[in-house]
Amino acid sequence: MHVIEATADEIKAIDLVIKTFGVYSPKTLELISHSQAPWIEKRIAYKDDEPGNEVIDETSLKKYFVDKQLNTEEKIVSYIMATLKI
Repeated sequence: MHVIEATADEIKAIDLVIKTFGVYSPKTLELISHSQAPWIEKRIAYKDDEPGNEVIDETSLKKYFVDKQLNTEEKIVSYIMATLKI
């Protein structure tokens, strides 16, 4: 068995995701993710009620989060609140 060790930056990123997104239900996470450009772009050819199977690539997601400057707990929480209009 090969064990891959995470870097300090990777652990920090994982902890940030868990702390900010981990408190929400699957339905709320769906609402958040379905408002993001990478998901919307993959849905262009689909009807609203039609399931899709397009893969959202990691580069697209990374660019989205970098462009939105979602790199601190405060910015992510603010983004979530704005997305959910809370």
